[in-house]
Amino acid sequence: SMVTVTQGKVRVSAQQSKHKQIVEAGQQLSFNAHAIDKTKNYEESSIAWTKGFLMVNEMSLKEFVARLQPYQKGIMRTNTNVENIKISGTYPIDHLEKVYAMLAQTYDLKIEQYAGGYFTHIQAAE
Repeated sequence: SMVTVTQGKVRVSAQQSKHKQIVEAGQQLSFNAHAIDKTKNYEESSIAWTKGFLMVNEMSLKEFVARLQPYQKGIMRTNTNVENIKISGTYPIDHLEKVYAMLAQTYDLKIEQYAGGYFTHIQAAE
């Protein structure tokens, strides 16, 4: 598991050991039942979603679409010939129309929505 602290501080305890660690604002660490890693400063991208943005770097379009799925009210389909395109950037997840426009323009994609946005299809532009 991972904990990221943006304000205040949090005490993390490993259940199977007596190890405890205070995590201050601006830090994160990984832990499990047996061990706690050293704290480190978090990257802005790890908390971008809390501000309504999805920040990605060299993520496949297939995985990017999977990350968007919870914010999309219906089904998203990606043609297999474009699903390995590497996506980078900061995308406003509260405005999917803008995300789709950015993807279409930047990666030469054709993104069509049907049935009032319940079906989204992503393919290579002609």
